[in-house]
Amino acid sequence: MRSKRAKAMFAFAGMMLAQSSGVAFALGEDTRALLDTLVKKGLITNQEAAEIATRARKDSAEDDGDRIRMKSWIEDLTLFGDARTRYEFREGQSGFAPGSSGGPSSGTQGDTFARERFRYRLRFGALAKFTDDFMMGLRLETSANNRSTNVTFGDDGGPFGKGSDGIFIGQAYANWAPADWATLVVGKMPNPLMTSSMVWDPDLNPEGAAEKIRFMVNDRVVVFAAFGQFLYDEARVNNPLGKGGIRKNLFMFANQIGAEFELGKDVSLAAAPTVYVYAGSGDRFAAATTPNFTGDDTTGAALDRLLVVEIPLELKWRMFDQPWKIFADFAVNADGKARAHLARDFAGDRETYAYQIGVVVGSTAKKGDWEAKVFRQRTGLYALDPNLVDADLFDSRLNMEGFALSLGYAFTDFLSGTITYARADRIEKNLLTSAPGDLTGLNPLNDYQLLQLDLNFRF
Repeated sequence: MRSKRAKAMFAFAGMMLAQSSGVAFALGEDTRALLDTLVKKGLITNQEAAEIATRARKDSAEDDGDRIRMKSWIEDLTLFGDARTRYEFREGQSGFAPGSSGGPSSGTQGDTFARERFRYRLRFGALAKFTDDFMMGLRLETSANNRSTNVTFGDDGGPFGKGSDGIFIGQAYANWAPADWATLVVGKMPNPLMTSSMVWDPDLNPEGAAEKIRFMVNDRVVVFAAFGQFLYDEARVNNPLGKGGIRKNLFMFANQIGAEFELGKDVSLAAAPTVYVYAGSGDRFAAATTPNFTGDDTTGAALDRLLVVEIPLELKWRMFDQPWKIFADFAVNADGKARAHLARDFAGDRETYAYQIGVVVGSTAKKGDWEAKVFRQRTGLYALDPNLVDADLFDSRLNMEGFALSLGYAFTDFLSGTITYARADRIEKNLLTSAPGDLTGLNPLNDYQLLQLDLNFRF
């Protein structure tokens, strides 16, 4: 009799704890632990524990007070986000156009073009876990620009207008892990590759499918791989009327195989060679026949003769009670010589490679933390996909060489500040600097400078 009474009391206590967990997105960890303990002690059965959990979720969903209603099949929900305000100043000088007899590309030789902006961004996301192996992710963000989530103050109609202050879907994907070592992702996803801002702007979220593999060879070696099938550009009409010809969707295939080695206590080395292959034509890139950059293709966005091989590396360790990381990235366009010849540049073979190398010390993870980062970068004109490179530090340009440094400090666990400075110049003076970024009208671009002051909120 006492056993039954104790059993009932423990079950009732478990139910009450489950129901009193505040705003309930899912069954709380404390409640799970209590129910597991009751099962292990033999006070309730697994079936009874499941019934208590189901009843707790149902009561939480039916509560019309301060609780958010969720479907019973959502096992866990995590909300996250960040907001940032930014002051930015960037400038550059106009240069002589290639092949000209002294005339600049725009303006007067040596003229300075500058932009000063106050900007903000907001990102808000959710991760919904349905089972141990299936989840979905969603992230909303400001700006429809693929390489920026920033909104500029005062850039729309009228004082204090809202024309550019929209909310857009930045990520929407499903994640299935049928095994501990394998994951399949479908949708508009976070970049699944180990890479750098030299090759991929951090704001880009590729669309399509990706397969990721990760398993331990032994205690010191982890092997991983990522394969992406990204829909780069849709051919809106595959077989147009008339004599337009058949068009196919443009795909980018990314194939990465890497490994991480534990070299000692808190010391690791990772490398991940990657090959990027393009197939199809799409719409926006179908008509471009001259890849870059002598005036015929003013966008500088054509993808002709691109077969990029990238090798990112990271060496991590701890020293002086701080995390340290040396990072490097090397890329070469295996078809770069042909790409240069299409642009009628028969001496551009040396502009088929790019590299980035730098170091970062510290982290702004919690109050009082600091971070310092510096790197040098060189990007040949025919080395990389000009539509993917970072839009900030080098204004979306190729044929540029320079450096960037940043300093960050965490004022609280949720608030940090960052100062970033970058400077770069044109490598080959007889070539343009690919498609213009925010400094529109300057091509070629000389003596580029950037200053950013950020205030970052994390929630």
